[in-house]
Amino acid sequence: MIATNVAARIKTRMEERNAICEAFFTREAGRLAETCRAMAERFLKGGRLLAFGRGPYATDAQHVSVEFVHPVIVGKRALPALDISTLFRPWMEAILRPEDIVMGFGPPEGDPEVIDALREARSRGAMTIAL
Repeated sequence: MIATNVAARIKTRMEERNAICEAFFTREAGRLAETCRAMAERFLKGGRLLAFGRGPYATDAQHVSVEFVHPVIVGKRALPALDISTLFRPWMEAILRPEDIVMGFGPPEGDPEVIDALREARSRGAMTIAL
């Protein structure tokens, strides 16, 4: 009986999650496509992806940077990406270029340090993405 209840709850949660994801991607498809195009232009100009996150969100930055450096689709070329979660402010000050893309990860309510770092990157000409 308990296993049945747990299975039903898991199924319900997964259905809710899928509905939320579908609504998001339907609503944001145009903006996501434009972001991908802008990123491609920066990569063509020699830009790099610098990803960072604080606390548990650093793992998201690590994962994203690996996906660019080691693409899962066979035959796709690697793109320059670096996780700078450890001491991201000094890293940005040292290596950020205007053609770069800076992707910051944080909680839904935002993280002041992530927001400030993205503002700084934007002021230096980089493309910024907050997740």
